Order: sequence, then structure tokens, then C-alpha cells
Amino acid sequence: PAGEGHGSIRHQLTTGIFSSNPKFWESMSYLVFVAVFTWVVFNSQGEAAFMMVNDIFTALSSFEAITSIADWWTFHDKVFSAVVFPNTWYNGQDLDKQLLGNVNGKYALMGAVGLRQQRVKTDSCKIRDRFQSVTNLCLEDMSSSTEDRAPYGSPIGGSTLLTYQYKTAAELGCRVGCVYSGYFKIYHGGGFVEPLPSARSNMTLTKVKTRLDDLKAGLWVDEQTRVLFTEFTVYNIQTDLVATVTLSLEMNAAGGIAPFIKVLPIKIGHLFPSEGSITSMAAEGLILLMVLAYTLQALWDWRKLGWKGYWANGWHYFDWVNFFLFYVAFSFRYSAMINAAELTIPPPDTTFVYISGAGNSVEMWKNVMAANSFMTWFKIFKYFSHIPFMARLINVLAAASEDAFAFLICLGVVLFGFILTFYLTYGSYIYEFSTLTQTTFTLFRLMLGDWDFASMQKYNSVLGPVYFVLFTCLTMFMLLNMFVAIIMEGYDKVTSEEEKVSVIQFVTKKLASVLPVEIEVHPTNQGSDNQNQGDKDFHSNAFGRMESQGANVQTIDNAKMDKIGEDMELVLAALVDFRKDLRSMAKRVSALSDTGTGAENPRKKLAPDRDPGFFE
Repeated sequence: PAGEGHGSIRHQLTTGIFSSNPKFWESMSYLVFVAVFTWVVFNSQGEAAFMMVNDIFTALSSFEAITSIADWWTFHDKVFSAVVFPNTWYNGQDLDKQLLGNVNGKYALMGAVGLRQQRVKTDSCKIRDRFQSVTNLCLEDMSSSTEDRAPYGSPIGGSTLLTYQYKTAAELGCRVGCVYSGYFKIYHGGGFVEPLPSARSNMTLTKVKTRLDDLKAGLWVDEQTRVLFTEFTVYNIQTDLVATVTLSLEMNAAGGIAPFIKVLPIKIGHLFPSEGSITSMAAEGLILLMVLAYTLQALWDWRKLGWKGYWANGWHYFDWVNFFLFYVAFSFRYSAMINAAELTIPPPDTTFVYISGAGNSVEMWKNVMAANSFMTWFKIFKYFSHIPFMARLINVLAAASEDAFAFLICLGVVLFGFILTFYLTYGSYIYEFSTLTQTTFTLFRLMLGDWDFASMQKYNSVLGPVYFVLFTCLTMFMLLNMFVAIIMEGYDKVTSEEEKVSVIQFVTKKLASVLPVEIEVHPTNQGSDNQNQGDKDFHSNAFGRMESQGANVQTIDNAKMDKIGEDMELVLAALVDFRKDLRSMAKRVSALSDTGTGAENPRKKLAPDRDPGFFE
């Protein structure tokens, strides 16, 4: 039965974890570490965060349909102001005072809403001589060298001070993580900021519309504008979640417009330790302490084994990447606290507070922890590699690594050629091929069966189908099947070594039942050289124990012992091959016996009394 016997999964687990575990305390402590880590990860997320993000996104979803600056002003006047500053019920009745200032009627608005933009210089690029008669205005894409921070607008009260002034991220109250990763560029936290009236009053909606009209009339957004941000923060009292909301509208020099809604939900305890649970803080502290302990242990092993001996083990590379990611994750975790410590929460209704910096740090902490989650769980194989079924995956990967690396080189050559082909053919017409990056991802999707053949045929009816058929034939039918064959070949290598080990164990059991000694064997699955060494260890251990117990055994020198080991290896290989032949023969006999019935089957006529279990 599958669940019984010495080779069953249950038996391997019980003996590998408890009775025959050479790293019992080390492996048990790591299981505790993984359990605490998993609890922290689960505690960092929740369905409430998803519900909050989805609700805010749905209420403002029309923002992502914007295609021009005019649409941006219309959205803020018609949609945004009504969602963020509601002042009436659905039947037109005025809201009570305690219900005012709730975004979408559900989330408390924290501070004022801020409109922020970044601009480029009018001479940020050079005009060719032949086109200077057409225009003298050249506006490059946003960068540190092309950004314009000079004040603009009309003079204030007849003075030289202009209306719109630039503020740095530090002046807005952000210290760490003050960046926004957009579709076209990565933007810093400064800019020209204009707060909107946000007092909890029935007149706020009217004041907001008036302020928007003033900004529109004053040409706050013009041809130099490259990105617009609408930023605000909300708080859900019931779920204890803060969310920073950013509506970004990017405009590049080529005329592209990219609207995007970004909502970052944050547990209040991630910003202020005093507001978090003691259990969460203790769990995170325990993780950090255990990572420090593992790091010190790794340094000690490095010192003891030396440079060459330590780095000969591939798991040590894996360990240090794992440690590094933990340190990076917790640096983001605590930078969020440092950033939030300088903020006034909750802020006055008329003050814009830049909480996005702290929110970005929390988001980066989650991203790094997410990447490290796989590595942390995968390291379980390191601590339980002595269990046969858990060692099999690593052994298969190791056996197939060389051929797989060669295959990836071949795949890269073929794939990059097709990337250039599709990019040149469709880059101006289909979004999925508009950049080299997008083309690469699109071709990977095509390899997995996800394609838009109609668009490819539409924009190039001659070459499109040819490229499509050629790519699918080379990648899906040939290269992917080659990769599967490489993995299967590695699996066959590992299983054949395991069969050799099982034969050794069978022989040792028989010898132990005949000879008055205890015989040990230390098999290994690391290849033929290691297998030969395991056979020699088997012979030396067996005869050594027989001598120590007074058995009448003639001393055998090393040369004869090596000869015995080689002969034993040949016998084992022959037995394994014979076993495979028997299995293959059983399959052929079974297939022949299943073809036809009664007198129509000549095989049954010749061997009507064959016992099928003989070969099976």
C-alpha cells in the first residue's frame, strides 16, 4: 500500500524529521522561523484592504479614460469633486456635520487634497536648423536636467512674486520614499502644489469648484506640464486602514497620455508602532533577531571552512541573497515609521500632508517580503535534503542544470531575433509591440498560447501570418518540448541512481540476515563518482564491523577492495538494467494481450496460462 512500508512518504517524513534527522535542532528552529514569517505575511494583508482599494478605484475609475487636459479638468469638476467632497444624500438632503468630509460617504478625508505638477523647460531640447522657422518651442521629456522649477503665473498684488511656486519634497513633509513610479518615468516628490479647500462644511464642494475654475483660468496647466498628481489620504475607522490615493496623468514628448489610479492601503500600526499590536511587533522583532543569528552562523561557517570550502556549497549563495532581502525589507519597514513620525496625524482639514512617502516605504516592504517568501520557503529543502522525496527535486534541477543553461542560450538567440522582427513590424500599430520590453512579454505570452492573431493579420496581412506560424512552430512545438525532455532526462538520471541505492539496501539486508554482524551503507544520489565511493564505504563498513566482532575474515588490501567495489558497481548496474527490461517487457506483453479477444489474439493462443503478475 502507498501509505505503508519503509519507502512510503509517511515513513520518510517521520524518520527524516524525528528519528533520523542529522540536523534536528537546526531544522526545527527553521520551521519555527518559517511559521513566524508566514504569520507576519498573512497579518500584513487582508480582504478589508482589497475591498477598500476596489471601492475607491470603482468610484474614480473614469479617470483612466482621460485622453486630454480638457478631460482632466472635466473629471475634477464633475466626478472627483462629487466623490471626494459629497454634501448631500442621494435624495438631495444635506448631510449632517458628522458625515461631512467622508470620501464616497465611507472614508474620512485626512487633511487637504493636493494638486501637484512637474514641468519642463521651454528650451529643453534642440530644434534642427531647417525647422526653426516653424517653431522655437521644444519641450523634452521629464528628467532632472530638463525640469523647470522657476515660478510662473501672474504677479501677486502687483509684486514680482508670481502665483505658482515650487516646493521640494522636504518642504511638503516627506523625507524617505518620496518617489512615484509612473508609466513613462519615475518622479520625485516635489512640484508645484495647489491645495483644494477641504474643510468639513456643506460649502466645501462649491469652494472646490470655484478653486478649480480659478486654476483653470490662471492656466495652471500648460504646454510645459509633463505630469499631474491629485493626492489625498483617507482613513477607515472600522478597519483601522489608512489609504493614500494618487491620480497621476503623465504626458510625454511624443504626445502619449497615461492616466493611472494608485491606492496604497496601510495598516495604521505599520506607520505608528504605538498603534500596532504587541504580537505583530514581537513577531517582526523575532524574525529580525533570527535573521541576525543565521547571519552570524553563516559568518562562523565561512571562517571555519574557508573561502573555497564555504562557497563550494550552492546553498550558501541562496542563504546570503535571502539574508540581504530581509535586511532590505526591514529597512523599508522602519523608514516608513521614520517618515510618519514627522507627520501630524490626523492633520488639520486645511493642510495638505504628504503621506505617500511612508506609504511607498510600506509598499516596498511588502514587495521585498513577497520576493523573499519563495526563497524562505524553498530553503526548507536545505534543512530536509536527507529525506529522499524532498532531495529529488533539488537533484533533478542539479542534473538538468547544465543542459538547461545551454538550452536557455539557444532560446535567447531565437527569441531575441523574433523580438526584433515583431517590434519592427508592429511597433507603430499594436500596443503589445510598442517597446522592446512589451514585445518580450508579448512573445512569452504567445509561447504559452495567449495571442491576438487578428490584430497581427490586420496590420500586416502578408508577413503577420508567416511570423506567427514560424514562431509557434519553433518555440511551442520544438523548443518547449526540448526543455521538457531535458527535465525528464534529469529525472531519469536521478531515479536510476535511486534504484541503485535501493538495490544496495536490498543486498545489505540480505547479508545482514546471513552474517552475524550489523552492516551499514551510506548511499548518495550525487552521481556515479559519489556512488562508487558509497559502495566502497559499504564494503569497508561491513568488513570492518565483522573484524571488530571477532568474525573470521581475511584482511583485504585496498587494491582488492577497490576491485570488489568496481565489480559490485557492475553488478548493480546490470540489475538495474535488468529491472528496466522486465518493466518494458511487461508493458509490451500487456499491450499485446489487450489487443483482440478470444481466438483473434494469437498471443493468447500461444500462452493462454500466462500469469500477468510475473512481469508486473
